[in-house]
This record gives sequence, structure tokens and C-alpha cells, in this order.
Amino acid sequence: MKARVLSVPALGELVLLYRLGEETERGKAVRAVLAELQLPVKTVTEDMLPQPVGWCAEIPGVPPAAEPAQEDAFPEEAMVLRGFSRKRMDELLGALQQRSLSVSLKAVVTAHNMNWPFQSLLQELTREREAIRIQLKGKRS
Repeated sequence: MKARVLSVPALGELVLLYRLGEETERGKAVRAVLAELQLPVKTVTEDMLPQPVGWCAEIPGVPPAAEPAQEDAFPEEAMVLRGFSRKRMDELLGALQQRSLSVSLKAVVTAHNMNWPFQSLLQELTREREAIRIQLKGKRS
């Protein structure tokens, strides 16, 4: 029997979108896919960047930052998923791929990152992407 690790409290699906607002063409296209899959969406705004990921993802028991530090706007778009099964995540990513839509920074809310400021999660994803890019570049040389 496979052990299953629960990363956060068992909650329903929620997609957090940063810099993919309804006012942009890409935002509209991504949101159309999410609507087709009947996925609830929450927009993360720049003023929410210092808040914990879990607070943004509406996880009970994760309080807002007491005195959030003022963060600079983060330049890239991001998608953070809460409460997804592997099958449902594959369904979402496949639907985006079919429409040639990609979001450069993607993450899942976990017990490890749910207390991080949202901005810190985005920074970590950027560092990981750069490390992978360097590693792949080295293999091609």
C-alpha cells in the first residue's frame, strides 16, 4: 500500500493567480480554461505579496502577516494550486498545454511553503527555474 502524504488540510481545489488578471488577454485565456474545468480562482494582488501563502489560499488557521513588510511588485505571472489530486493537476496542465498556454511559475501549496510570504514562494520558484536552466545548459555543452 502506498503511503499518502497530506501536505495541507484537506480542502477543495483553489487556483491562485498572480499577474493573470481578467484585464489581460493571457489572464482571460487562462481563466477560461479554469472556468471550463469548474475551478475556483482567487486573484493574488501586489498588496498580498507579503501575506502567507496559506492565508492567500484560504487555509484555516493561517493568519495574515501581523505587520507585513512592503514588497516590491513581482514581475512574473504565477499559478499556485491548493487541494489538487495528481489526476486533476494533470487535467489542468494538459488543458493549458492544448491551448498553448503556459504559466512560467507554478506551485502547489504545501505544509512547507504555506507559511512563507507569497513573494518568497515566487522568488524560490524563480531560483529553482534558473538552477534547472543552468543544469540543462551544462548537459547540452
